[in-house]
Amino acid sequence: MRLQPFEVGQERYQLEEGNIHAQDPGKRNGQKRLAAIIGYFALGMPIVLALGGLILSLFDLGEFTESLSAFYYQEFLLGDIFVGCLIFLGTAMFAYQGWHSKIATLASFCGVCMFLVALFPADGWIMLDEVQDDVFAGQVIFELVSDQVHLWASVIVFLILAWFCFFVFTRVTPDQIGPDGELIPTKRSRNRLYRVSGTIILLSLGATGLAFLLDETVVRQYRLIYVGETICLLTYGVSWMVQGRVFTPLSDPRDINDAKSQTPARK
Repeated sequence: MRLQPFEVGQERYQLEEGNIHAQDPGKRNGQKRLAAIIGYFALGMPIVLALGGLILSLFDLGEFTESLSAFYYQEFLLGDIFVGCLIFLGTAMFAYQGWHSKIATLASFCGVCMFLVALFPADGWIMLDEVQDDVFAGQVIFELVSDQVHLWASVIVFLILAWFCFFVFTRVTPDQIGPDGELIPTKRSRNRLYRVSGTIILLSLGATGLAFLLDETVVRQYRLIYVGETICLLTYGVSWMVQGRVFTPLSDPRDINDAKSQTPARK
């Protein structure tokens, strides 16, 4: 059932009968391309924000914040980039169907949580009141509620992404088993990368959680929250790029045939 999306057995998430994204070569390739796009955005988001933060701080137009979530409050462009990237990623996760309805359910739930992260800022919403001399003063509202929604939605997002790495992307189909009964080299290499990615996400998530127990001055000085969030996002991006077969040497024979099915024949 779609509402029971978690499978851990050896036969987990096999190609679903009647699922067009599982049966049609063109659709399968389309899903890989979507996974690659998701990976590019997830990888690019922290890089763009970091570069933007450095540039804005250099020209006194903003600051390099202590966390990725704090970029929400940057008035000059970066707040829009932060929210826009999360909304795009959430929408793309909704569009991702994989090859099984349970995978679509997982991805959609992850997308909902990404929307919550984008729409509920970490330190509440700021209501701006205009005062004299074009100077604005702000009042924070719903700080605690917004913070809790943002925090737990972020945790759920990364837990689901780790699940994809450990259990969804590592599933094995008959065509990925060689004549000797072992996994073909490309699938074996991808599975290693997925498991390493899942491990990094969980370790980074755990380390970020532990950072909240440290002295706030230390956390701010070394930007520990920022580092943890960035590592999680970069790893998310790499794992989905691998799933999207961005790196051709990691493609299976069927992946190559699926890609050819969408390549127009030359006259």
